[in-house]
Amino acid sequence: MRNIHTLPECTWLKGIPLALLLGLITGSAQAVLSDNTGQIQGTAPTGTIRLWVDLPDGNPLVTDNTLLGLSMVPNTFKVSPIAAQMLQDADLDSGLSYQIDTANATLSWTHNGTPLTAAQLAAPLGANFVGEKLTVKVNALVTISSITGLPTTAGPQLYSTEYTVQVNAPDALNLSLDSDTAHVEDGTIMMTATASKEGVPMPGAIISFATTGSADRQGRTSGWTGTNRPLRLNGANIGSQTFTTGPNGQVSIPVTQVGGLGVKTTIGATTTPAVTASTDVTFSVITSPDTPQANMYGHMTETLEAGGTTFKRPSLEAEVAGVFVPGMYESWLHQFNEVWGYQTRETAMQVCAGALPSLSALQALAATKVNGLPASQAAGWTVPGGFDARHYAFALETAPSLNTDPYRVYTVDMQLNSTSIGGYGIPRLALCTK
Repeated sequence: MRNIHTLPECTWLKGIPLALLLGLITGSAQAVLSDNTGQIQGTAPTGTIRLWVDLPDGNPLVTDNTLLGLSMVPNTFKVSPIAAQMLQDADLDSGLSYQIDTANATLSWTHNGTPLTAAQLAAPLGANFVGEKLTVKVNALVTISSITGLPTTAGPQLYSTEYTVQVNAPDALNLSLDSDTAHVEDGTIMMTATASKEGVPMPGAIISFATTGSADRQGRTSGWTGTNRPLRLNGANIGSQTFTTGPNGQVSIPVTQVGGLGVKTTIGATTTPAVTASTDVTFSVITSPDTPQANMYGHMTETLEAGGTTFKRPSLEAEVAGVFVPGMYESWLHQFNEVWGYQTRETAMQVCAGALPSLSALQALAATKVNGLPASQAAGWTVPGGFDARHYAFALETAPSLNTDPYRVYTVDMQLNSTSIGGYGIPRLALCTK
């Protein structure tokens, strides 16, 4: 667009009236004279616009194959108010600028040509598209303007830009434990899962967990009495939920197993695409001793103090062979998946090398309570309820003899805190003293 300045009406050029000269110029020009400004109406400014997208972290998406984080959510992407542009004006007008109508702009996401659903648009990319390519198309009205010339703009024009993006994916998964062993009754193991790519921690990785097998201390994987309750991660049964790594690429999870039988369990972890890790956790029970001969993993209390006497825990059949009396209930021997070595008064004296507790010491032990329970039960030595040889222990003293049974002994019920006189040859629990 060119500005045209007017001259005085009385001006002559080489004797030719100015009006005639103007008439000649007008007849050969194609521009239109503006009635109000005296400017020639030319062409509006134009330009090439490549729209940008603002990522959730504020950085612009400006190139294809940009790597997107797993925790990014498509609905949080926005059309950027700035763009790559090349503006021009055929009339060389000055002050060229552009304005993007971001309020009415749109972003369209597709995966292999299929539009993303509302749920996918609202979810982290790691929930559905780990390692996948997506297409995002930007549509926006852009107004290009100039300061000088007429017209200064052609008004809003629709521009579109399309990008192919790559969703990130971890290439390694690691599981670490603050301890690999805890108590069934009240113990917790803290497990930390770390997802990474090329050694760099990766936030937003979604990890699922499952158990891949359990075994007792002897390596058996089945045949136990009772139900082995499942591991619980953060208070819920393992496998019922997934976990997502935080900004440091890690997620820490409390692991428990209330009601477990005392086994070692393998935990398997998986994150897309098919990256796995595993670790073993052991939850021990108080009803099994911590000894290689035990069937189950245990933490039975080794000794108890009462009445000035130190008592040793009872022995397993695998540690000290017991005796079997015909007619004795098999359940007396087998308790909580362990086999106990019950003794007669005679064999108890041999096993303990004569160091049986006194009657008063046994009575003191039976009277001792720990958290409202008999001390022997709290320590895992005896079992609650019912008549059971494992309730009773031999005293050192023998009871007065009778004509019909000259070999009678004192035994003390650890559960009921009662003393009785029984036969010399009936098997009972042998509690040796130190």
